[in-house]
Order: sequence, then C-alpha cells, then structure tokens
Amino acid sequence: MLNMRFRCTILIAMLFSCSAALAHHSVGGIFDQGAFITFEVEVVEFQFINPHPFMTATRTDGSDELLTLDMDNRREFSALNIDQKTFLPGDKLLVTLNPSHVPSTTFYLNALEHPRLGFKYVTNVRQLYSL
Repeated sequence: MLNMRFRCTILIAMLFSCSAALAHHSVGGIFDQGAFITFEVEVVEFQFINPHPFMTATRTDGSDELLTLDMDNRREFSALNIDQKTFLPGDKLLVTLNPSHVPSTTFYLNALEHPRLGFKYVTNVRQLYSL
C-alpha cells in the first residue's frame, strides 16, 4: 500500500514539473508564430532580466497603447553583446512581432532594426546584421 502511494506521488510530481517546463518554454503556445505584425515603436523601458528580457514600448503612429515585447533569453543576448544599454528610452525601432493567440498588448519579438546602433536582430539566428 505504501509503495503504491509513493509511486502515485512520484508520478503526479513528474507530471506537474513537466507541464510547468513546457508552459514556460512554449512560445508557440502563447504567440501565433505564423502571424507577423511590423511597425515602428519607441522604447519606454528595457528590462535585461533572466530568463527573458522584455521591453515596454509605444507605437510611433500616435497610439498611446503601451506594448510589452517578450524577447529571447538573456544568455543569447549577452553573447551578441546586447545589454541593459542597448535599448534606451526614446530609441525608435522597427519591429516585427508575433501576436498573442488571445487579444493582448503583449507580443513576441521576431525581428528588429535598431537605427541608432545600426544593426538588425532576428530571433534565433544568434547574430546581428549591419543595417
């Protein structure tokens, strides 16, 4: 009887830990990776945090809506010499985003052009391109 309870407890713990890990890393589960929206934004704030940096920004087309742009992981950005000073308040960026599956002001950053620093970044390519 005790052995069966132990096995059930271990099985339940494993199921919960696997589902939490999949949920955290499931960009496709949250964002529509087949849909792309491109527009210019102005950086409000850049948080260079673990595990995933994010940016808050407003569209430059006059919309006062505050957007949250989820980004790739900090380790990959650090390898490209992207840090806390790369995206400063007031920087204007051309971004291509994946929208959320549900109506939201949070998007996944697919690509960006950074005119002030003269580079283009594309998600998961792991290199920067000169403009």
